[in-house]
Amino acid sequence: MYYIALNVLHNMNSSRVMLYREMRKHFENQNINSDDEVFELGRKLGLADHVIKYEYDGCMYANFIVPQNGVKRLSEKAKVDFKLYDSELKYKLSEVPVTFDIYPEFIETKMHRVDTIDRAYEEKLMEEKWSRNKTLQRYKKKINSFSELESTICKLNGAFGEREEYHKSLEELITAYGTRRIHTKDSTAWINFRGCYSSKSLNDFWKVYLHIFDYTGKAIEWGGEPLSLQYLSELCDREEKNLKDFLVAAMEDGMIRKIGKDRFSITGHAASIHKCISSKYHLNRLSVIIRRKKKQRFILLIGENSLYSQKIKEVIYCDTKRVENYWRLFEADTLRDVIAKIMDIITAFDIYEDYYYWPLIRT
Repeated sequence: MYYIALNVLHNMNSSRVMLYREMRKHFENQNINSDDEVFELGRKLGLADHVIKYEYDGCMYANFIVPQNGVKRLSEKAKVDFKLYDSELKYKLSEVPVTFDIYPEFIETKMHRVDTIDRAYEEKLMEEKWSRNKTLQRYKKKINSFSELESTICKLNGAFGEREEYHKSLEELITAYGTRRIHTKDSTAWINFRGCYSSKSLNDFWKVYLHIFDYTGKAIEWGGEPLSLQYLSELCDREEKNLKDFLVAAMEDGMIRKIGKDRFSITGHAASIHKCISSKYHLNRLSVIIRRKKKQRFILLIGENSLYSQKIKEVIYCDTKRVENYWRLFEADTLRDVIAKIMDIITAFDIYEDYYYWPLIRT
């Protein structure tokens, strides 16, 4: 089983949220016997057919809907993600989602530019020398010592940790912080959620997937190449795998989908997994989310990775419990405890066994 849990930037709109919520209620324990069932749900919400089709296709692209035994169903990923959209809403104004890319010479910290960040807080980040990329969707800061890392986390908590919990609906949050869309008459906003890219079939058909990813790294909607049945048959024969077994496993796993007669495409979910593997995120990446609870207590959510070394896993698992999407939950009385846990994990990365750079070695 391959999985990598990370902070995911979602472009959420109010129409999408309403449809996802209805799909979860209606299909969580039953199959989707026909596409018309989804369209009827959307029409009852007042959504136009072209909007429903766009979101429905998006569910196939994102591994939210998968084929199984001649029908379709919500994937386990969809059930978890749909639930988290509502259940974790109250933290969206106060949580601090940070990704650490760990190198021998320095640590690079990254944050998503989400619409729930007020302009005043953005200015605080810029004052602390965070840079932004060209799309303005990512903040980045280079950390050269553990003392600087501790100071950075403290300042982030000061900027975001003092905000109140949000107790309205996700649609109201999107409307309040997002942008009004002209064509669909709803609102859209970029929001961070803890996500996970996972695959059950990757290990069993690793060499077949490797050929596919060499051929195309994107879904067809984003310029990727279509996969013919003949091409997939030749790949499976070459790697001594049964074509039918591969197609069933890959489609039910949300890794490929059918786009026409004898034509397939990798999904956006598979493309993301390919990016994670090719970029070797498992070697140096740690994703965390810091939340302040009532009475000043803290929660640290730590993203897991199936390819982490045993040493890293042991440090992550110590004093934590598993929650959805292959994340671990660590409760702490103080921010200093949170920082200590993060530093313990970072120093467990194998990179520090091969290099000695004094600024990053804890004393």
